[in-house]
Amino acid sequence: MAHRVWHYNSPLYGARKKVEQWLEAFPDDPCGIMLWGVGNHGGGPSRRDLRDLTALMGEVTDTDIIHSTPDAYWEEVADKQVAVPAHADDLNPWAVGCYTSQVRLKQWHRRLENELYALEKMATAAWSRGLIAYPKSEIHEALLDLLTAEFHDILPGSSIQPVEDMSLRLMDHGLELVSRARPRVLRPGRRPAESQGGRDPRPRLQSAPLPGKDHRGV
Repeated sequence: MAHRVWHYNSPLYGARKKVEQWLEAFPDDPCGIMLWGVGNHGGGPSRRDLRDLTALMGEVTDTDIIHSTPDAYWEEVADKQVAVPAHADDLNPWAVGCYTSQVRLKQWHRRLENELYALEKMATAAWSRGLIAYPKSEIHEALLDLLTAEFHDILPGSSIQPVEDMSLRLMDHGLELVSRARPRVLRPGRRPAESQGGRDPRPRLQSAPLPGKDHRGV
């Protein structure tokens, strides 16, 4: 069971007009549901839209207009035994393939995500043993790059070309931050307290020797 509504949002201060258009388009619908509010880029319901809808509810006499939920709608469909048609065709004839395009964005995102998680784990292990100062600023800044790339029109690949270019640069920036912090984590030098002239009460742990010609470092 599914219900395909009109577009999932409404222009700011346009909720009443959308409801009026819906009532005109479906005068004989025994029960219906529609979404309103500025939902694509934030904002949700505005006070003015709520006031306009409250006024409309008082003016319309042949239809009950209420704020409700999808669950309540489906219960009413069942109670009224509304005839539901069967649909056996494409559900998305618009923008076909937009969520599988721009594969580089998805590859760069997964790479930065994995590199960032690996750095966090290694840095936590080294820091907890007193070997390094935790690279908080680098990790935080790289994380902001990752989160920006997860905007709902960037990661799916549904943006224009300049957005793809900017986002790839942004994730390259995050990867560069990670790549610069990683050597300090894998090959720690003196412990933070020692580098500042103090004494660290934690036991001294020696870092691994440099790999020889027949060995490779982790």
